[in-house]
Amino acid sequence: MRNWIMLTLLMATMSLGLAVYQWWDFHNIIAEEDVGPNVDVNLYESNHQVNVNLTVNQLQDNKLIIELPNVASKVSCTNSQDESCTIQNQTITLKETHEVSLTYSLPFNEEEGLLLNWLPKFQLNDQQVTLPIKLTMTSPINEGWNWYTFKKPNYSDVLERINYHQWTFNNVESIPMVKSNAQYEAVYGQKHQTLILSHIPYKFEPFIELLDLFDVKNQIFIINPDQDPTYNTGVSVINHTEKRKIASGLLGTTIKRQLTEQTNHSELLINILNAFFFSMEIQSDKAAFLSNQLNQHLTRKQKEEWLNVLINHKEELNNLDQYLDESLKELDIYTDFFVSNMTNEPNVPFYEYDQREITLNNEEVDWKGILYNDTSYLPLEDIVEDTELTFSELREGELMISKGNERIRIYPKRDLYILNETHYQFIEEFLVKLNDRMYINSEVASKIFSLSIQRSK
Repeated sequence: MRNWIMLTLLMATMSLGLAVYQWWDFHNIIAEEDVGPNVDVNLYESNHQVNVNLTVNQLQDNKLIIELPNVASKVSCTNSQDESCTIQNQTITLKETHEVSLTYSLPFNEEEGLLLNWLPKFQLNDQQVTLPIKLTMTSPINEGWNWYTFKKPNYSDVLERINYHQWTFNNVESIPMVKSNAQYEAVYGQKHQTLILSHIPYKFEPFIELLDLFDVKNQIFIINPDQDPTYNTGVSVINHTEKRKIASGLLGTTIKRQLTEQTNHSELLINILNAFFFSMEIQSDKAAFLSNQLNQHLTRKQKEEWLNVLINHKEELNNLDQYLDESLKELDIYTDFFVSNMTNEPNVPFYEYDQREITLNNEEVDWKGILYNDTSYLPLEDIVEDTELTFSELREGELMISKGNERIRIYPKRDLYILNETHYQFIEEFLVKLNDRMYINSEVASKIFSLSIQRSK
């Protein structure tokens, strides 16, 4: 019996020792992983504003630059030595400090219910970084209203007069927040960290395929038939559960995430894309013209391929119009259709740059021909410059081109040319003006100018 007791005590001692060793080993692993800075944030909603109390810990010897939101006001900053930080142009630079505490206020429009771009940007040793974040939101109790983000809270509670929520985040650049009274329970997509708040009954299934297709992450969708659709980075408002409208919201959000700067042109271009791909409502005459041009000139297969190109683009975008032209090259379509229409007031029809080589009298020439309405055109100015032709504009709407004793009068608006005052012919759009340049039908040019013009196949 005594031996049994001794054996039991020995086993218990060994188990305790092993447990202590495992705890110590685990503690060391956690400590090694957690050597970088981390952020504690407390948000307090009060009187049409949100107050932010933010602490960055474990800075050690790192250099930290904090870029505050542009709309932040009442900013104060202290380091671990209780010294005030220097704030210049909404930016704080810190060295050799263990901890820094920030407070600032943000305007909050209760009708919109959105809190966007509130989190500072962080640079560690001159590199843009994302830091582990522990976030707490405290707000007054308001029947039926609550605060949400794209991730389910780790902890929630209702205290005597306040609502309390707590989240943790890793590797996020921004945390969009929404205050909503949506009647339908929030659904969190675990794979994509996506929140859907709905004011009407809806089915989650239509979202699943589209979320996978667009690879959407860290996004909030609000379904509300009483609101206009919007595509903010982090939050999209959809006024219908129809699949194409969901897709339009996802495309708009995907593009906006990549834009370094959003302009009126970017809003117009997103509307054009959504009208073209998903038959969404046109918001301007220019958008109607451009989307109609795309529908007339791109095949169904090209449409599908182009959408796939846009969805899978991951890099930052400086100029959306330039990128859209570049993206069409993936379909072997070379054009400056979007750039031309964003830089010119008159609408420019869709045309492509012809990639085939051009020879004049069996010699290669550097002419940039185009394909317009499935017809080959050549730049009239280049033809005149590289041949013995002379060109003049007699009066508005009448051109004169001469070659030796031959005279050719051209009336572009009437689709008419007259050769030597004796022979005339009407040919629809044999001469067109696109993007401030005159182009002439290749076959007509060869005929009336008596030139041998060939294109490679």
